Amino acid sequence: NVLHGTHCFAGEFSMMRNDAASPLTIPNTFSDLCGWMGLRRFVLEAKGLVNDPAYAEVDGRTIFEWIDGGDEDARRGLDAYANAFAGRLFNLQCVLDPDVFAIAGGISCHDALIEAIERAIVEQRKAYTGPLDAMPLPRITRATLGNDANLYGAVQEARKLLA
Repeated sequence: NVLHGTHCFAGEFSMMRNDAASPLTIPNTFSDLCGWMGLRRFVLEAKGLVNDPAYAEVDGRTIFEWIDGGDEDARRGLDAYANAFAGRLFNLQCVLDPDVFAIAGGISCHDALIEAIERAIVEQRKAYTGPLDAMPLPRITRATLGNDANLYGAVQEARKLLA
């Protein structure tokens, strides 16, 4: 079941803070670390290009061209990103305990992304021991509506308000 919440804000993980002791700012949100710009940052860092102005305009298409082309640095960046993403999915699993997380957005159409997150979930689960053994494994799937999922959700909420 899709959660809506009192203010239709349920599932808006992008606004969760990465460090709960720090203020709510864009650089301290799930979306900054786990959105496509986070992936970009992880990949550019792995390639040693994060401060290179020649790469300031690198987009998701370029990132996945590198990854799909076998660029090892880009793959390391993807794995670091997936590890951060998976860690936050475990937190959400503990709070919401859903059957599945549907991953949406422009980069969700890439098999390499979904596979990297799934690998990171398995690796992180292996590290859990003792009482944490009962923690369910987060399961992910690509959202059917992909990059348009948020638009469909917004239209649905607008239709409710206008009805």
